[in-house]
Amino acid sequence: MLRGIDATKSGMMSVLEYNDNIAHSLANANTIAFKQTKLSFKNIHDSVINAMQGNNNNLESSGKIGTLSQGSVIDSYSIDFSQGTIKETGRTFDIAINGDGFFKMKMDDGSYSYSRNGVFQVQTDGTITDNQGNPLMNKDGIVKIQIKEGSKQALIDFNKITIRNNGEIYYDKQQYGKIDLYDFQDKGKLIDLGEGRFVSTDEISNPAIIMAEPNMQQFALELSNANSILTLINSMNAQRAYEAMNNVMQTNSQTLQKTISSVGKAVG
Repeated sequence: MLRGIDATKSGMMSVLEYNDNIAHSLANANTIAFKQTKLSFKNIHDSVINAMQGNNNNLESSGKIGTLSQGSVIDSYSIDFSQGTIKETGRTFDIAINGDGFFKMKMDDGSYSYSRNGVFQVQTDGTITDNQGNPLMNKDGIVKIQIKEGSKQALIDFNKITIRNNGEIYYDKQQYGKIDLYDFQDKGKLIDLGEGRFVSTDEISNPAIIMAEPNMQQFALELSNANSILTLINSMNAQRAYEAMNNVMQTNSQTLQKTISSVGKAVG
């Protein structure tokens, strides 16, 4: 009975964590290029139930009659990098990644992170940045569109900019730079820093590698890969599972209380 209460408690804690993850996905169902996290569960361990030796022919020779789960816990987290829907926006510096790959961004502390969020801005010096002002990088350094009028940066006419699928940037039919995409051999070794930024946990064995054949789409963005309807259904199922385990917990508790109160006292 106590074992059942403990197993139910473990299950309830796992469902709460699972529901928190679902809520995070649901909250980001409209976030550009959001990648949802999936959870896997495992039993704490299976306890062997030893049967009393007897003449029961169904028993194993060792006296074991099976195993009993003692509850579940979260085993692992994995980021789902499946493709999100691509939506056309008509904005010049909205760039969607179609397939594998990440944009390389330089952070304030000089480190690099990788993102699939293709919402970019062009600063007055021609530097391409994200909405937080972090510059976009390629194999040669910071990506810039430098169009000079004498010694000064010219005002850019966005209607003259074309970004090809391979990342080449053209201004009035002349190339002025290139956007590189990067990928990782093992995406399972990436961690989420938040705000759609990822880094490798092992940059030696799993470094970012420039893609030879990137596929980008100008005037479009990749949407979240979290399906709001399916996520809501999963949340409802998790709530039902929690309520069912809560009922089991209450039943075990009531039975235990009754057992304790009904035990006769020793006389002597």
